[in-house]
Amino acid sequence: MSMQTMAWAREAMMDLPTSMSATSRLLLLLLADHANEQGVCWPTVSHLADEVACTPRSVQRSIKALVEHGVLQVVPRKTEDGGQASNFYRLILCGNALQRQERTGGGA
Repeated sequence: MSMQTMAWAREAMMDLPTSMSATSRLLLLLLADHANEQGVCWPTVSHLADEVACTPRSVQRSIKALVEHGVLQVVPRKTEDGGQASNFYRLILCGNALQRQERTGGGA
């Protein structure tokens, strides 16, 4: 967990549209909690679904919404034999939330 990514996620939530679901907002915080200082993590969809107490499909819809809003990038991963591995999730640590942190001296 990186305190910087958690602080960024809290600020980024202020920039999300009011129509963004609570599940998507919680997922953003969970991904930030899992992320390293570069904003990268790789939890499985089923693990995220367990943490959010929702279906894997709800997590997939929330991931799509966060990608469409520009706060998340999904990087597919494959195993050595070509099978599907858990995706990398990269938080887009820029934009209004980061600018707001820089103006206020950063941090939570």
